[in-house]
Amino acid sequence: MAGASVCSVVCFFAALLATGGAIDCYKCTSYNGNDQTCEDPFKQDLSTVHLIARKCQYGYFSGTHCIKLKGIKNDGTHIVVRSCADADWGKNCGDIRYFYGDDVMEKIRGCLTTCNFDGCNTAPSRLAPAPVLLAMILLGAVWSAVRALCRVL
Repeated sequence: MAGASVCSVVCFFAALLATGGAIDCYKCTSYNGNDQTCEDPFKQDLSTVHLIARKCQYGYFSGTHCIKLKGIKNDGTHIVVRSCADADWGKNCGDIRYFYGDDVMEKIRGCLTTCNFDGCNTAPSRLAPAPVLLAMILLGAVWSAVRALCRVL
């Protein structure tokens, strides 16, 4: 019986550690290149650190994903938007509805990408960064150890 309680306590604390807060995303908007720190190629250095939105908010809610929107507005203006979102909006190219301000909507012809780890909206990437991979491997090792401990107890 004591083994089951130890296992329950370990699992409880593991669940607490796995619970995350809001995501940190780069937030900026550039029209026709007026904010070069927001444009591609994006630099992750001291020149862009001021663009990081800690605990990124999407409306009244904590953001769970970062987005990057790049395209051309109906009037021909080139636009790059880096921000946060409340869900995985996937990767879409074509006509995209862009809402801003007091429910203003514009149609943008371009591409929207979504990602779900801190600072990931720098550019589209197919590979997760090394810290994410390391965290996944560590979490797997901890989970295996907890399961083995629960079987022994």
